Amino acid sequence: MRVFISHNAKDKETARLLAGLFADRGISFWFDEYEIKPGESITGGIGKGIEECDVFLLMWSAAAKASKWVDTEMRAAIRKRVDQTSFRLIPLMLDDTLLPALVADYRGFVLQRADDLGNIVREICPEEAEIDVIVRHQQRFLELVAKQYPEGDEVRDLICPVCASRNLSALVKHEPMVDERLYVVRCADCGWQQQAKGDCPWVQVRPFESDLGAATATGFLFVANPIENSLIRGTLHVLGLEDVSFEARMTGPSLRINVLNVTVAISFDPIRCAFTGSAARAGAAPPVPETITMLP
Repeated sequence: MRVFISHNAKDKETARLLAGLFADRGISFWFDEYEIKPGESITGGIGKGIEECDVFLLMWSAAAKASKWVDTEMRAAIRKRVDQTSFRLIPLMLDDTLLPALVADYRGFVLQRADDLGNIVREICPEEAEIDVIVRHQQRFLELVAKQYPEGDEVRDLICPVCASRNLSALVKHEPMVDERLYVVRCADCGWQQQAKGDCPWVQVRPFESDLGAATATGFLFVANPIENSLIRGTLHVLGLEDVSFEARMTGPSLRINVLNVTVAISFDPIRCAFTGSAARAGAAPPVPETITMLP
């Protein structure tokens, strides 16, 4: 359900209260100051808004009666109502100004005090389970994100998902291990951060070191989701042999790397969310896997 809020600028404060109440219930709505950006066509935005809405809420007052914009919106809504009987046209009388004859036959509401707005919104909106309201809130949030940022923008965070703060900053760093840019969004209030979408598909870059018995491994884990897309790059310090660089992509939950005469096995435990590894010379019994230590 999507509600078009038709109003005159002199009734803007009441319209804002209505928009907030619809938002609280997770109801999508069209409100001019949220929908029409500077430089965009007003008539085009209004026409598109009415076309996409299921409910036309006409806030009627002396100011609305004198407004050509409200009259234009009202006539467009009446034409849609003629073509689509499921389209709802609801007048909301803010004062004693008589309704136009074309909409006087539609059942509406009389606003006597601001406290009545909550009851009016509840009557307009269907009763739904709390989870359905939450789903609509999320859908509305995604709509706002899409309007705020271009589709190709790497950083599209409006608020912190932990503390709801808007005090976010975006860092761009170059990761030489993959020769790509990494975008990190961080909340200055609670410290939450995560890597944003960018040129690099890795979810997280984590340095590691591990004593594998027959070898010592150091390097970076480029941990992706799903884990099978992860990449491991590093150096094996094999006892008695020269250091060897290695690179391998996870094609499953585990991988094996053969370096000279040493076999290194690395696997991921999804329950513990930890990588483990072991190394052994050819023909020797495999050692007990050691947990790979992630560095901060």
